[in-house]
Amino acid sequence: MALETMHKDSCMCSKSELDLFSIPPTQVVMEKGFWEAVDPITSISSSDTIEFLCAANSGVYTDLASSYLHVKAKITTAAGENVDADIQVGPSNLWMRALFSQVEVFLNKKLVTPSSTAYPYRAYIETILNFSKDAKDSHLTSALFYKDKAGKMDVVNPLAQDANVNTGLKQRHAYTRESKSVAMEGRLHSDLFAQDRYILGAVPIKIKLSLQQITAKYPINRIDCKVVSVPRGNMSGNQPNIFQGGLPNRIVIGMVDADAFNGTYTKNAFNFKNYDITTMGLTVNGEKLPGKTGNGITREEYANGYTLFVFDLTPDLCLGDHVQPIKNGNVSIDCRFGTPLETAINIVVLGEFQSLIEIDANRNVLCDFNN
Repeated sequence: MALETMHKDSCMCSKSELDLFSIPPTQVVMEKGFWEAVDPITSISSSDTIEFLCAANSGVYTDLASSYLHVKAKITTAAGENVDADIQVGPSNLWMRALFSQVEVFLNKKLVTPSSTAYPYRAYIETILNFSKDAKDSHLTSALFYKDKAGKMDVVNPLAQDANVNTGLKQRHAYTRESKSVAMEGRLHSDLFAQDRYILGAVPIKIKLSLQQITAKYPINRIDCKVVSVPRGNMSGNQPNIFQGGLPNRIVIGMVDADAFNGTYTKNAFNFKNYDITTMGLTVNGEKLPGKTGNGITREEYANGYTLFVFDLTPDLCLGDHVQPIKNGNVSIDCRFGTPLETAINIVVLGEFQSLIEIDANRNVLCDFNN
């Protein structure tokens, strides 16, 4: 059977698990590595967006996978005053990422990230599913990740006591109460920051928070985040043709109250509820595909705020360093509820595609996200 590859120069391969007799190579091409602090080029207090520009120094390559965003923030009143100790307010989970609705990355003035205002949901879902409990209990706390207590997701009073307390909110509140400033740090959840290849020198990199005759190539896992609404009273959340054209390798689906998604002080925006779901699956080119539950989520948590459905569409059921053959078609969501919805909801859908960004000798940036 003939298979289509992502790029004409992508050779067919075996897997490293079968490479039993080779010796690991030795790195001899990198002379020196160093860290560089980059300050915003826009005034934070007078703008709705924060922009960074990494200078295009010839001969210096940039490792975006080892780049971190450092944020210092505090909670104030609408008038900018400090909040009193008895005020019932605290930050959402993964607060450093929840501060931004959109992250855009430009290479040589060309936008290379999909436009989506659901950045907090992408960052949260990737964190919940892709990191171990040890990571969540250690380095992810630097981004103020403290897991909300299952069944208490919508307890938004950090001062609540005993059985009513949301332990995650209470832990985050300890850092921000009475308008204390809290420093946070972590990687950006953006496609180009999730691949390991260095960006060529003399290519300016702009981050907005709202070679001879061949090209340098950067394979990425491109994330397309879609949000669709389901009205109150519906017993079906079916979404035909949620993806058309190139098929994603993985799909993650979660559902939240519409008003929580749009922003309210009384609900947790990351409370992925069950909504008495009786069926959740995909139809891929007419073929029914059941779902698989996520990892790192306990049995109790899955039913109480962490209901996420994960579908692996790869032939070998493995999203590794190798690329998968491109398949085209359409994907529809098959979703039914046992009882009518009591409130309008939003379905958050993350599709993961393998794509390629190229930079030629003149530093022109080429990207084709049609597949």
